[in-house]
Amino acid sequence: MKKPKLFYLHNDNRSLVNRLSDEQAGKVLKAIYNFADGGEIEETGDIAVDTVVDVFTNVIARQYEAYNEKCEKMRANALKRYNKKDGSATACKSREDKDKDEDENKEKYEDKDKEKDKEKDEDKKENENKEKEKREIENKKEKEDNSSLSDFSYLSNSPCNQVDYSSVYNSYNSICSDMVTATDSLSRRCAVDNAMELLDGVTFDELFERVQQSDFLTGRNGKWYGCNFDWIMQPEHLQKIMSGAYDNPLPKKPSPPPYTPPRRQTSYDLREVMKLDTLDFVDEEGWEKKKFGING
Repeated sequence: MKKPKLFYLHNDNRSLVNRLSDEQAGKVLKAIYNFADGGEIEETGDIAVDTVVDVFTNVIARQYEAYNEKCEKMRANALKRYNKKDGSATACKSREDKDKDEDENKEKYEDKDKEKDKEKDEDKKENENKEKEKREIENKKEKEDNSSLSDFSYLSNSPCNQVDYSSVYNSYNSICSDMVTATDSLSRRCAVDNAMELLDGVTFDELFERVQQSDFLTGRNGKWYGCNFDWIMQPEHLQKIMSGAYDNPLPKKPSPPPYTPPRRQTSYDLREVMKLDTLDFVDEEGWEKKKFGING
């Protein structure tokens, strides 16, 4: 018989123990534990003690029988769950097989994680290659623009050639240090000429200072990183910058404290108050007027 780890002593039998002496109760307790551990009942020679022990051991024996019946039912149900579909003998997996399956599943998950990491690395390399190609195209375009500057010598009398473009580029590169540097090109020269007409007296230094102070345009707020010299020189963007559309929001003014009305202070003549409380002024002339506030 399989023994459970615990047994119950019902409170209904407490009256039997209360009729015994402390020594007899101790013998009963020892006999109960000996039976629960070894299943043997030892005769003590004391009829009262042996009678109480029989009562408790019978209860414990019934508990053990119920426990073993429950274990058998659970075992039978477990075997049913692991029976083969063809009705052959049960095929319960051993602990080793289960551990093996767990290891295989773990390896599958690890392989999937490795594949995901590999895909991420490939995507990262692909994005880097795209960025590299984009930069190469931009650099190539700039070189072509620079090489074509010599082909526009007929514009020597144009107002465009009266602008110190290098100073504009240097101003941008020194003030907007968080952005990509700008080099000379024909398209940028024309953009600078158009910007001069739109600025209407505002210097490029003031324009670039305003750009550098904007958390959005410089990317300091982490929302956008696409601002550069060419983007700034576009007419629609230039107008928005000068109108303050990209300026940092002003800090909110603190709300004024709630209005608290001044506390009204009232002074009293304590002697008059004491007279009102004790009616000592009744004998005085005109006390009715004084009590009811009548003037004259």
